[in-house]
Amino acid sequence: MSEDNFNDGQDNLAIDSDSSLNFRNNGKSYFIKQGGAISETQKEFQMFQFYLETGSGRSTLYIANVFNLSDSRINEIAKRNYWIERSAEYDRDMLAEKIRSEQNARAIEHKRKLEQYRETQEFLGRSLTNDAAKLAMLASRTLDDYINSERQIDMRDIPSILNSAAKIAEVGKSLQSGALGVEQLLVALEEADFEE
Repeated sequence: MSEDNFNDGQDNLAIDSDSSLNFRNNGKSYFIKQGGAISETQKEFQMFQFYLETGSGRSTLYIANVFNLSDSRINEIAKRNYWIERSAEYDRDMLAEKIRSEQNARAIEHKRKLEQYRETQEFLGRSLTNDAAKLAMLASRTLDDYINSERQIDMRDIPSILNSAAKIAEVGKSLQSGALGVEQLLVALEEADFEE
């Protein structure tokens, strides 16, 4: 393609939000410059898109080679259509999106760990509460055996068993209560995410 037929007879197109050429990322148009809309041909727009897609190592020289244009012609097109400013804005948006995505991933991982912690605490709490109930039943049976039999049981053992059962029950309740607190925190985090 020579520079003489570069425009292919197309009129300049004002690129705006209604244009079929509108290139958007996350709802943001990269066609607006500080003074208003950019007027470029469809071919120039295609070159700009290609320029954007080449990433942080962008080069107008590379675009000139791909589209068979001289360095001066591609530089004139890039300057007139604010490629550097538009691509800088695009890069800032891409970086902001990457940061948001990483923050969301960290928040999801944090919630997962909180949920795992809550489940573990709840399980331990239930286990300890069950163990405390078993100890209390053992103490109760021992006391019943003592009352119903002629055997001698050291009465000093019963308060110690009951005391151990009460302490284990308290730890179990505390763990279950803590797990409930984490559950409430998870619900609050989900509600906060929903409101965003």
